[in-house]
Amino acid sequence: MTSFLRRHDIKVVEAGRSDRRLRRANGKSDPLDAENAARSVLAGFATASPNPANGAVEMIRQLRVAHESAVVNRSTTMIMIAA
Repeated sequence: MTSFLRRHDIKVVEAGRSDRRLRRANGKSDPLDAENAARSVLAGFATASPNPANGAVEMIRQLRVAHESAVVNRSTTMIMIAA
């Protein structure tokens, strides 16, 4: 998703983890986390840009995803053959 937005010249900002004291005081839920992340971006606290999804690290990640998928498919096929 990030790479798609960057290709279309849309600025992407990464919001880090929120303050633990605020999370404990306000509760822990996805809607509250999303609201806090949006507030930190709008206030200018979150200014980090995500790592670019290119280079050797991204290639290794894609190979790992393909390998894990192949392992799952092999296991499923072996179970079907045994049945």
